[in-house]
Amino acid sequence: IVIIVLYNLYLLNKENNLLKNKLIYDDLTGLYNRFFFVLEFELFKARANRTKSKIAILFIDLDGFKDINDSLGHEIGDEVLKEVAKRIKSIARKEDIVARFGGDEFLIMVDVSKNVDMVCAITSKMLRSLKEPIVVKNIKNQITASIGVSIYPDDAKDVSSLIKNADIAMYKSKQKGKDGVTFYENKMGKEVEKRLKLKNDIFDALKNSEFEVFYQPQFNKSQKLCGAEALVRWNHPENGLVTPLEFIPLAMELDLMDDIDLWVMKNVAQQIYDWVQKGYDVGVVSCNLTLPHLEKGLIDEQLQNILDEVGVDGKYFGLEITEEGAMRNPKKMINLLQKIKKLNLTLSIDDFGSGYSSFSYLKKMPIDRIKIDKILIDNIEKDKDNKAIVSSIVALAKIMGLKTIAEGVESKAQEDVVFECGCDAIQGFLYSKPLPSDEFEREFLKR
Repeated sequence: IVIIVLYNLYLLNKENNLLKNKLIYDDLTGLYNRFFFVLEFELFKARANRTKSKIAILFIDLDGFKDINDSLGHEIGDEVLKEVAKRIKSIARKEDIVARFGGDEFLIMVDVSKNVDMVCAITSKMLRSLKEPIVVKNIKNQITASIGVSIYPDDAKDVSSLIKNADIAMYKSKQKGKDGVTFYENKMGKEVEKRLKLKNDIFDALKNSEFEVFYQPQFNKSQKLCGAEALVRWNHPENGLVTPLEFIPLAMELDLMDDIDLWVMKNVAQQIYDWVQKGYDVGVVSCNLTLPHLEKGLIDEQLQNILDEVGVDGKYFGLEITEEGAMRNPKKMINLLQKIKKLNLTLSIDDFGSGYSSFSYLKKMPIDRIKIDKILIDNIEKDKDNKAIVSSIVALAKIMGLKTIAEGVESKAQEDVVFECGCDAIQGFLYSKPLPSDEFEREFLKR
């Protein structure tokens, strides 16, 4: 009987320990979990109030972790998370509380006394450590981290608000280019509130027909209209026109860009058809295509369906992809673009000159045009280096049989230099800002 009682006590104690572990620790990484982090904050807070010191909450989010999970699988992803947890734990001090918040997000609670400068030292070490490659099953994984910091009692008095504010600051780090640290400022809260509202509203934007296509004309050296770029705008019922710079990152996060891309392409195809039926010479009207949509490999079928349904010839239709997107995985991109090219479309590399393209890869891509980035056109009338670069790009393009369009031309002086360099066409505010279809037709097609 004694043995049975002792054994039952042993089992009970074991179950209690297991339950305690589940309440305190994260199963995957062995770090503390969110529940324990919140409990510990109250102890830190009491001590900080007593000693009139401060507490720093560090919110860490991995950059590029989703790509690892999507391309290599969750098993590799889990091993990466374990290694990240080890590195974070090794840099934090013994008295700091390190927790896994969820997914690829981590929290650190640091008693910083009255001097918050030490947070910079900790985060600097953290960023350097996490930048080092993580090798799993002979696969080298390269990631970075974005970190947001909030301070008690300066930024908030309760742990939920402090975590939220650190999260807001972390997103600011991502907007700045990732692999960095941002301290929370009160004005960020208003920015994030606006961002969250736009996120919620964008779900209804397609359903409520709030998007609109604007057109910016392109002219050749003879001042003849040779095409246009179609640019989507969101006509928000409360905020008015929202630019793509504001809403496209949100749509990408929500996985809505495919739907928006397809809506734009169908709308543009219908508009081209209407203009052609009226006898207008519109040249080539191009749409921008986001990289994730292109990489799914369905765009050729989707475009074929749109062109067939609307009844427009592909020779009037163009697609633009950014130089950065084209060069991310050039071999894959060549195959994808070859399928699209069979539809008799005009393909352009956009923002050329902002990255580091290999002309050997460009030569293999079935593209028709290079659009020279505005950054090279700015001050080209004064900057000899920019003029030399643009002249070289145009010369190489001509050798490869490609047309060139200069983007962002804003003055007659820039126009003169660009055409002197040999560009085939220009686009920019010198001629017109992007216009709604009816204004574009009135200004440039009814001449």
